[in-house]
Amino acid sequence: MVVREQAGECTLQSMTWGFPLPQKSKRTGLPIKPLPVNNVADVTKPMWRGIAPSRAGAA
Repeated sequence: MVVREQAGECTLQSMTWGFPLPQKSKRTGLPIKPLPVNNVADVTKPMWRGIAPSRAGAA
């Protein structure tokens, strides 16, 4: 939940957080609403290339 101030009034609003993971419908194969992902569980997956730091050379 996030508290926002607009026109001098505070509003409590639910928000979605995370990186959008593209999804496809199993029935039609067409794109559907992306799934928000908040946890980087496997940085070797293509989704995290360019986002997660490389571990190359890590001790």
